[in-house]
Amino acid sequence: MNQILDLLSSGSHDPALHQKLLKCFEELKVNENGWKTCVAQLMCSNDMKDEARFFCLQILEHYTKTRYVDASQEEQLLLRSFLEFWLQQTSRHSFSSFIQNKVAQVFALTLSVDYPRRWPGFFADLIGFVTNCGQPAVVDLFLRIMMAVDSEVVARDIVHTQVENERNTMIKDRMREQCIAPLVELWLKIAVEFESKRPDLSSRALLVLGAFVSWIDVHYVANERSMNLLLKYLVGYPEVRESVCDCLLELVEKGMEPLAKTQLIDSTWRMLVSAGVMDFAKENDCDYLIKLGKFVNGVGTNLIVCWQKLHKTGDTMSSTAARESVEQKLSTMLLLLGHEDDDVSSSVIPFAHAYVGLLKQTSPGDYADQAALLLRVVIRKFEYDDSYNFDTEGEDEAHFQEFRKELKVIFDNIAQLNADLTMLTSHAYLVPILSDWRRAPFASVENSLRLLYCLGEAVPVNFGGPENQTVSMFEQMITLMVRSGVVSHSHFAVSLQFLEATARFDKFFTAHPDLLPPVMEAFLGAHGLHHPRGEVRSRAAYLLARMVRMMRNHVHKFVEALLIAVADVLMVRVPGSPPVWLSADDQLFVYEAASMAIVAGGLPPERMCHLMRALLVPSMQAVQALLPRLSQGDPAHKMAVAEAIRDAMAFAARASKGFSSQTKMASCGCVEPFLEALDVFLPALQCNEKGDPRSIVHAGVRQFLHRMVVCLDEEIFPCIPVAIRHLVTNCTEPRDLYEFVPLISQMVSKFKGKVAGYLKGVFVSVVTTIWAVLSQQSDPSDSLLIQDLKLLRRAYYQFIASLFNYAATEIIFDQDRETIFRVLLTLIEGTLDCSDTNSQKTCFGVLRKVISTPGMVPKQYEEDMNQFLFKHLIPAAFSAPSKPEFDLNDAQNILTLGEAALCLKAVHARCGPSMLDFLRNSYFPSFNMPPALVNEFLNDLVTDAKVFKSRFKEFFKKLR
Repeated sequence: MNQILDLLSSGSHDPALHQKLLKCFEELKVNENGWKTCVAQLMCSNDMKDEARFFCLQILEHYTKTRYVDASQEEQLLLRSFLEFWLQQTSRHSFSSFIQNKVAQVFALTLSVDYPRRWPGFFADLIGFVTNCGQPAVVDLFLRIMMAVDSEVVARDIVHTQVENERNTMIKDRMREQCIAPLVELWLKIAVEFESKRPDLSSRALLVLGAFVSWIDVHYVANERSMNLLLKYLVGYPEVRESVCDCLLELVEKGMEPLAKTQLIDSTWRMLVSAGVMDFAKENDCDYLIKLGKFVNGVGTNLIVCWQKLHKTGDTMSSTAARESVEQKLSTMLLLLGHEDDDVSSSVIPFAHAYVGLLKQTSPGDYADQAALLLRVVIRKFEYDDSYNFDTEGEDEAHFQEFRKELKVIFDNIAQLNADLTMLTSHAYLVPILSDWRRAPFASVENSLRLLYCLGEAVPVNFGGPENQTVSMFEQMITLMVRSGVVSHSHFAVSLQFLEATARFDKFFTAHPDLLPPVMEAFLGAHGLHHPRGEVRSRAAYLLARMVRMMRNHVHKFVEALLIAVADVLMVRVPGSPPVWLSADDQLFVYEAASMAIVAGGLPPERMCHLMRALLVPSMQAVQALLPRLSQGDPAHKMAVAEAIRDAMAFAARASKGFSSQTKMASCGCVEPFLEALDVFLPALQCNEKGDPRSIVHAGVRQFLHRMVVCLDEEIFPCIPVAIRHLVTNCTEPRDLYEFVPLISQMVSKFKGKVAGYLKGVFVSVVTTIWAVLSQQSDPSDSLLIQDLKLLRRAYYQFIASLFNYAATEIIFDQDRETIFRVLLTLIEGTLDCSDTNSQKTCFGVLRKVISTPGMVPKQYEEDMNQFLFKHLIPAAFSAPSKPEFDLNDAQNILTLGEAALCLKAVHARCGPSMLDFLRNSYFPSFNMPPALVNEFLNDLVTDAKVFKSRFKEFFKKLR
């Protein structure tokens, strides 16, 4: 033990030493006498380092938590003597706070086991020692012990077991009987005695009092002596008043009958008001105001709960009194909510929420004035303060954004309660600011635009519909925003909020297209895509795509101007060249916007084709220039080149977003430019680079092909075999393959049998590559590889299923015999894989189609097919559900079991008596199955399919 203490006292940060200490700690915890050794050290060594004391106290804490309940009388006396010793030591020596907190925990844990049976005089002994000694250090430890008792026995926010809850109830009951009165008396005595010389002890005594208020008799606190004392501290003792607020909050949070609580709150409130506590307009101590705000918040929310309870009982007089009491507190809540410090404001947010909820339960007109007052405060608090750091947003800025969200919830709720009031109040705030925004503070200008955006979310409006006051005010505010030129404000946040607001009201601009020119100018110019701030450019790109999509019937006037304005932001980012205005992700939105503008512009097909080719040229040129560089330079350079190639292809793919099922590429005359792009991109598949660069380039080609399958028709067919061969050649990575397979499935689902002739020739290379990758040995510890293989296997089965679902089975059955039956065997493997129930069901479903569809299997392979059914399919239909991991109660497994049953029915329909003979004479006897069960199964097999599915499940339950 001495060696351990020496190590602890050394202050070394050596990891090996820490590991050794941890090992010793664990050994001492489980050692029967470990805690005794620590007690001995604590009682005989006055010069111990704090680290050593803490180490010993942790061992002691563990003992009291885990084994002290079974302690002998001798061991109980030893622990008790240590606690008494420590009280004595505290009166003579100074100990660190964290040491005293740990000692307090040991006291509380001892109490939880010993009181009241083994140590009925625990509190009497403690009170007697503190009273007789009276030293500040002992008083401090005593108060820490009481807070630890609260945590261990009283606190409701700490989860306890049922046994612990019963124990705690017994302790509290006995405390009420024996010692609460002297404890409260001592806490108040400490508060008075140390109010001047040690106000921290007075504060702690009040915190203890507040902590215990929830379960002791309310009259211990709610009496003239105690309340006068609390009031004295609130008014004249700045160091103590925050603790008084906490104590009063606990008082109003105490569980009571609603009428009694309302009366208690009102009497307390009157006392505070008469003493001037609520006259805090000139108060500068924000920490105190936060505490006071939490108290006011507790008052308000509890009164509203009281009103709800009284209202339900039908006690009109009492509920009216509670409601009036709430209204009397509203002005104080609004003062705190409107305080310049957001933390002070936040303290009463729940009260404001609850108050709006209260208003919803009454007629909206009854309390319109109060709602308007609250709304005005909320709108003003939306504003940024001068300390907000837009350049480096940290924790304070994040808190403000969360605060704004909370305010918006209140705003939205008021709008739901009274939309007209919300519109009028917001209009009165916004119009004067936007009308003279050059003289208004930045925060007010930004807030007016944000307010307009919030209104659009909160208040329903139908632009272009019947004219009413709401529509009229919206039109006035939006028109003012656009024509005022506020977008040119010097602060980027105003420009950003302008873009957000205009995009929010796209339906307004549909009804008022004459206001679109200045809006489009803002998006495309120095206040949008070309703004000096990157965050504005990024958001402008996204919102531009959204605006063009929603305004596609009106963008024909801006097509040419839009394409000219965005030309410089469409350039592909090439390694080694100057940076472009936007990130690649943001450029995608601009390409999409340009594409939609071209397609929706109402231009002749020849003009659309010319503009679309111009849009694609930067991507094609970039790929042509970058491909030779893919094999040059170091790995980092190759990665950068590969990413640039992928981005260029992604831009071209996004340029196809302008087309849809209604506006087809062919009808727009734009097929040719995209086929040209395809001719440029496909050679990228021949790159000899391995690893990540190759995967990245292939991903770019795949993405473009996916879009071309969507947008093109049979024009893409000749490209399919070339693309597929290159995509699977030398492909050994599961991830690359499982991302490629959906492309073929997409082709099949769209073109169905039409594409079969182009896929037949590459089918073997595709499936053999997949089979080779799936058969490779994998490291069991490589979870990513295992997951990739699972996803590839699932994608493969979905691909095979798509051939059957979309009438393209000739792709399989026009192959040679070996390939056909190899595919069928992989499906059998899928039926046996219980780790993927979706694939199991898919495989059984495909095999059923093979069996039940006449003429699907070539005639020359009919006999081979029958052998396959008896040798592989029938055993699989029984083996899969027989596996322990196949849960017969799982819904997905039930579906799989149903498919297996239907497979057997299909085999019976195909083979008839020969199947029954096989099962009776060969298959079932190999498992020594009882004849009665065999006969029962065979009888079920020839019944209706629905009946057989049900009995098939019962069959396996009997087998288990």
